[in-house]
Amino acid sequence: MDTGIKNLIEAFRAEKERIKKEIENMKFPEADNGIVFSRMEKLFVYRLKENHYYANWSGKETGKTTGWILASRTLDCHLTVVIGEDPLLEERIRELYGDSVIINYDGTLPEPDPTKYTYILFNPSGKHKAKKFFGLLENFKVDYLVFDNFPGKKSKTFQTYRNHLTEKDDCLVTVVLANPYSQKDKDAFSLLTLLSGEDYDRYTRLKEFPRGLALESAVCGCGIFSQVDPRKNMKSTEKE
Repeated sequence: MDTGIKNLIEAFRAEKERIKKEIENMKFPEADNGIVFSRMEKLFVYRLKENHYYANWSGKETGKTTGWILASRTLDCHLTVVIGEDPLLEERIRELYGDSVIINYDGTLPEPDPTKYTYILFNPSGKHKAKKFFGLLENFKVDYLVFDNFPGKKSKTFQTYRNHLTEKDDCLVTVVLANPYSQKDKDAFSLLTLLSGEDYDRYTRLKEFPRGLALESAVCGCGIFSQVDPRKNMKSTEKE
C-alpha cells in the first residue's frame, strides 16, 4: 500500500477513536420516555458543539428531530427557536423532555423563563410574518436556531434573520432535511448558506459538473447521514 494512503488511513482511525472517547465522556441527559440515544444522535451533538453549526441530512425516521432536541439539552440551550412545519414537533419534544416549555407563535411572545428550557415554534407557511416574529426575538437571547425539515426554496427569506441572530446572540444553528439532493441546486446551496452563513450561492454560477462536486463536498462537510433507523442495530455513517 502506498505510504501516503496508509498514513491517511491511520490518521482517520486515530481521529475516529479520539472522537469516540470524547463522546463517551460527554453527559447526555436521559429522556423521559427511556429512549436510548443512538451513536448518530450523540455524534450530531458532538459535531454541533465543535462546529457551532451542523446539519442532519439523514432519511426519514432516523432520529433527526431527536438529535437536535438532545443537542438543545446537552448543550444547555435554554431558548431554542424552531422554524418548521411539522405539526408533531410539540409532541416530540414533550415525549423526550416533559418539563419543556413550548410556545407556538401566535403573533405575540411572552418572556421566556431563563431557568427553564423553552422552545418557540414558528411555522414559515403560517399566517404570521417572519419579520415581526424575528423582531420580537430582539428582546431575548436565542441559544439555538433550528430549521426543521425546512425547504431550500425558502432559505433566502430567512438568511438575513439568521445572520442577525448569530451576530447578536452567537447562537448555534441546525438545518434538518431528509435529502438535500432532492432540492434544486440553487435551493440546496441556499440551505448551506442558511446553515453556515457562508456564501455558497456563488457556486450556482458554475457549470453542471463542478457545481455538483462543490455541492457534494459542502453537504458532506457540514452534515451527518444515516439512511436507516439507528436504533435497529444499524450503523450510522458520517461523510467528511
